[in-house]
Amino acid sequence: MTGQISVVLGGPVTSYPDDLKNRLTASRLVIGVDYGAQWLLDNDITPDIAIGDFDSVDANQKYQLKNRVEDLVVYPTHKDYTDGQLGLMKAVELLKQSEADDLILVYGATGGRLDHLFSNLVMVLASDILPYIEKIKLIDKSNEVVYINGGRHQFYPKCGLTYFSVIPLTGVSHLTITDAKYPLIDFSSEQIQTFISNEFEEDKPIEIQLKKGIVAIIYSKD
Repeated sequence: MTGQISVVLGGPVTSYPDDLKNRLTASRLVIGVDYGAQWLLDNDITPDIAIGDFDSVDANQKYQLKNRVEDLVVYPTHKDYTDGQLGLMKAVELLKQSEADDLILVYGATGGRLDHLFSNLVMVLASDILPYIEKIKLIDKSNEVVYINGGRHQFYPKCGLTYFSVIPLTGVSHLTITDAKYPLIDFSSEQIQTFISNEFEEDKPIEIQLKKGIVAIIYSKD
């Protein structure tokens, strides 16, 4: 049975899914990242791990984290990775150790600053994360991002998410989208080109084939 490791980043709280607290109850492990860890405590959820430089919390909140979270990992503000990267790397490390078939669900990665958003969208390309890319999802209240790394994949409509977009993160070869409102046949390019605002047909699944490259599929709604 597939389990879940949830990673809650400190993105704008207004971008969190409205039912995030309920979603987290289904998680095998919960990792709070920077202010995301404090949000969890404020909502009566004690993360299994809290990680980051915690420059987004005040002294009293740091004291709470130190006393309430058993596994607290504090990094200096001057470091080689963002807090989001550290949180995802920790989730992948735990996934490797457990050898479980878990999904990694990342919340709080969107909204706010564009540089943070872009960094969070592409952090899956890091060499130690890339082998697990198809197990990672980024979720907010209006979007869900999944990734594929070659092969043939079916994607089903999701309730409330009207559109899907296919966003290459690298050059791609033989990218094909079938059974969608706007099909794409055998597209190859080393240049990044996006294919946005596509739609499902009559609640039927679409198929995406890719010989080479890494692609994000974004479900979204207005």
